[in-house]
Amino acid sequence: MKGLVVMRIGVVGAGFMGTLYARLLPAVPDVELAWIAETDTRRHAELAERFGVPVLTRARWDEVDAVVVATPDDVRDPVLEALQAGRHVLVEKPLATSVAEATRLLAARPSPAHLMVGHLLRFDPRVAQAVAACRGLGALWTVRAWRANSLLAARRIGTRTSVAWFLGIHDVDLVHHVTGRRISRVRARGLRVVSPHDDHVEVHAWLTDGTPVELRWSWLLPVERASGLSAGLELVGAEGMCEVELSHTDVALTSRGGRTEQLDTYHWPPDAGIPGGDLRQELMAFVTAVRTETRPPVTGEDGLAAVAVVEAVERSIRAGGRETEVKDP
Repeated sequence: MKGLVVMRIGVVGAGFMGTLYARLLPAVPDVELAWIAETDTRRHAELAERFGVPVLTRARWDEVDAVVVATPDDVRDPVLEALQAGRHVLVEKPLATSVAEATRLLAARPSPAHLMVGHLLRFDPRVAQAVAACRGLGALWTVRAWRANSLLAARRIGTRTSVAWFLGIHDVDLVHHVTGRRISRVRARGLRVVSPHDDHVEVHAWLTDGTPVELRWSWLLPVERASGLSAGLELVGAEGMCEVELSHTDVALTSRGGRTEQLDTYHWPPDAGIPGGDLRQELMAFVTAVRTETRPPVTGEDGLAAVAVVEAVERSIRAGGRETEVKDP
């Protein structure tokens, strides 16, 4: 059977997530990694040797059909430039770090099909089961979600972002996706321990129908802990309860004289050295949406809704925990 026309995709930002995408793209059928754009010129030679493609300081939009943008949370100019150039964009969450900036990105789209937000949990099979299970819970009474990372995350990126933007954005979109409802009000408190931003955040929130939501985010887990992730979701309704364990707990590896490490079996587990799991499903969904010119499974509007909630959480923290309305995107 004759293959499709090869789609050329560039990767902007060669940090942790960007290099995962760069490794995965050549394994997608009829897709070619065109180039990597990275501002740190000291890494160019190493990246070029590793991936065998040109490494640029600035992206060349005319050479690609689509791009994956994996820059730091507060760097979204490449998304705007790519959309203005008419390219399809998959941007790592969050879509932006303010409602104003996210709205500007949506306005720059040639069409809704041109922008997808990388909310990875949408492609987690555990979450898919939770979506199905939620339909059988009857009237929803309470929702609870939590996510914690190791101190290593705080030390690595705590100078440029908060735990709410780094981790909390996951759970906001998760609650929206699983319940099919949006968070409309929040009351939040933050604690600064090891970084200039909030390292531990607790949120009391309410869905549009008044259902209470409890959220907790932290990156204060001891480095010595076997798993650098503790996460989960709990929904209680009139007809039952759904509990989803979202931590890395399936496979443990203990080396002689070393410590036990919990291996990732969902998000990007290696398959013959190539990242797979949820990340592969997310990328395949993006490629399909580009080829068919259809709305992606995680739209710009979805990304904007999550940004609006986290922005409200940050406002509530600065206001001493005052109840804060989520701005209607």
